[in-house]
Amino acid sequence: MARVEALPNGRFLLALGGSNRVIEIDKTGKIRWERTVRAPMSATRLRNGNTPICRILEAM
Repeated sequence: MARVEALPNGRFLLALGGSNRVIEIDKTGKIRWERTVRAPMSATRLRNGNTPICRILEAM
């Protein structure tokens, strides 16, 4: 399952928990930004360009 945020520049920010990635894609689907993050649940792009990412913590 992916969480998607539409960005003001017409791109999309996706948190892809199943593939351990957060990506930004353009309208053609081309990846413009990518980070590997274990179990990302959501991500958002702030006005200053930072991208905080929430992830699922595993129980021990």
